[in-house]
Amino acid sequence: MAEKVIGVLGGMGPEATIELLAQIVRRTRAKHDREHLRVLFGRFYTMPDEFMTRVFNRHLQPILVRFQAALERALPDVPVADRMSSMMFTAGAMVHIMAWSRLLSVISRGALDPSDTKALTNRIVAFTAGGFRAVAERAHCLSQGTLHA
Repeated sequence: MAEKVIGVLGGMGPEATIELLAQIVRRTRAKHDREHLRVLFGRFYTMPDEFMTRVFNRHLQPILVRFQAALERALPDVPVADRMSSMMFTAGAMVHIMAWSRLLSVISRGALDPSDTKALTNRIVAFTAGGFRAVAERAHCLSQGTLHA
């Protein structure tokens, strides 16, 4: 089946854009995430910080609070700055894979199948876990005086 893409250019205002995306998601008949329409919003990353802050506070803040608490329990000796930057790097990797997964077969010369979401999930989890282990080890070494910042 051909991929369905909807392009939306600015001019409606941020609240209207959020509502439009919500309507599209609610009305899309999809059994799996990969069956949802791809929606491209122009100028999203170039919008003022004020808009991005509103989007974050409205839609992502509750998720962040849960992640922060879980990471604090899992990595109590890791400084907050390291935990949060690692979380942002993980989110960036996940967004990149979601947006560009179809290129995996190209860059891997066919070794990776982008439609195998279970394998992709396992790989991103392993990658993320390795990153968090590294910051935990760094924090331990810094506390022991065996590594200098």
